[in-house]
Amino acid sequence: MESRLEYRKVIKWLISALHELDDRMCAALEGVRADQVEEAVETLHIAKHLTAAKDPKSNLSEHIRNIDRARRQDHGRPRKRSKK
Repeated sequence: MESRLEYRKVIKWLISALHELDDRMCAALEGVRADQVEEAVETLHIAKHLTAAKDPKSNLSEHIRNIDRARRQDHGRPRKRSKK
């Protein structure tokens, strides 16, 4: 009987330790993901100022337009104001 109680205590401790580890890993991954997004946005802004980006027929400008569209979709487009 005592061995079962000890076993349950160990299992509860193990589960709580795993939950704590999971929380720490998720927080760390969120930080890394936020840094990567920030760097990607900075790179996008730099790329927008290149001469190839100004040419509407270039591959770079097409990629930039696609990235901008995807970003707008992710953040949700603001509604257009109705003209009264």
